[in-house]
Amino acid sequence: MFPAQTLLIPLDADALAELIRTVVRSELAIYVPPVPTPPLPEYLTRNETAKLYRISLVTLNEWDKNNLIPKKVKINGRVRYHRDEILMSLNAIKHLKHKKKS
Repeated sequence: MFPAQTLLIPLDADALAELIRTVVRSELAIYVPPVPTPPLPEYLTRNETAKLYRISLVTLNEWDKNNLIPKKVKINGRVRYHRDEILMSLNAIKHLKHKKKS
């Protein structure tokens, strides 16, 4: 292995600035910005959904059976809920938790 060598080139500030400008311009000329991808829909697990509603998993299951909450989605055999749909339904569900029994 060869020992590292340092090469000193005398440059004034203007020459160095011009050298940097040239390199940056050449790199910007070939730069292709990445294509933005639309965000994927975010899904919640059963536990996360139950925590948002502040209910147990048993209650979540009952509400799902009675169609009181948005439909679940199965992804790779796992139950998930669309986050946006759950957040929109939170206000409608509040009255179910505190319903007085006659």
